[in-house]
Amino acid sequence: MWPNSEYRELLWVEHPIIQAPTLGNRCPSIIGAVARSKWLGSLGRACNSPQTVRQEVDAVRALTDGASNLNFFIIGDDDVDPMVLESVRKWLKPWYEALGRGRRPAELPKPHLGFDDKQLDLVLSLNATYDSEVSNP
Repeated sequence: MWPNSEYRELLWVEHPIIQAPTLGNRCPSIIGAVARSKWLGSLGRACNSPQTVRQEVDAVRALTDGASNLNFFIIGDDDVDPMVLESVRKWLKPWYEALGRGRRPAELPKPHLGFDDKQLDLVLSLNATYDSEVSNP
């Protein structure tokens, strides 16, 4: 057992371990399995529509009554410097080649704001207990 229980009690988990909310993870069964193991299962939902998020939350809830987390990006709408994007493309090139991923994207997508009024309405409608941690670099 973990010596300090404050974190575990806050998140309603037995083990203070969080499954990372990776962007694009579309597998509620993984989050359900993690939550059933008394860890915190997480859905990375930065780029999903409210309808998709609701379907995934419903799927997780059908699998477990354990704790789960929705993770959204909350970022500004500043433009990304094209030189930064080009340097990322160059950095990714050997990885695309080594992993057989084909050609790198011609351009990287503009960051999606991820959390807007529609997402807020969704979260409030889910009747979820929630906490918010905002990091502002």
